[in-house]
Amino acid sequence: MTAHAVAATAAPNSSAHAMRWKTLAVLSLSLVIIGLDNTILNVALPTLQAEFEASASTLQWMVDSYMLVFAGLLLVFGTLGDRFGRKLALQAGVSIFGLASLGALVADSSGELIAVRALMASAPR
Repeated sequence: MTAHAVAATAAPNSSAHAMRWKTLAVLSLSLVIIGLDNTILNVALPTLQAEFEASASTLQWMVDSYMLVFAGLLLVFGTLGDRFGRKLALQAGVSIFGLASLGALVADSSGELIAVRALMASAPR
């Protein structure tokens, strides 16, 4: 193989390799958002308990409502991502998650917060 042929075959791979790193960064950022949201909730639990006069089981629902809905819809949204495009699914999911996070700011009761957390989990990612 000549040097020209080697350079011609190496160029597309380096471009694809650069795209892989960008993809990894975007997907990692979406996981950081979820982890940060759960950390914020766990730090805020004592304040939420005092503000909403929530019981231990209500606090547990605040934490677990996200995971229950997320686990239940994971396969469904994976199929939708395959059908309509993963990029669109990720963009829609992050948008819905962000809007639901803003909804959590204005929640006036523990039930509303649980519902908003479930809405966050129903966003396709």
